[in-house]
Amino acid sequence: MMPVRLSNGNIRAPMRASDEESGIVADGFVELSPADADYEKWDRWMKSDEYKLRLAMQGEPLNEV
Repeated sequence: MMPVRLSNGNIRAPMRASDEESGIVADGFVELSPADADYEKWDRWMKSDEYKLRLAMQGEPLNEV
């Protein structure tokens, strides 16, 4: 699951929902705006060479806005 930069500038990032009793409930995505605390972390990751390499290995286009 890879993060995606949306056309409005927000980032759709993977997240894991879990429960202490049963473990993992589901994997999904969350939409982050620049006002969200984790936005900067994902923005830096999406600008990294490692992220770009992973996209290339999956045959995905760079989705730079």
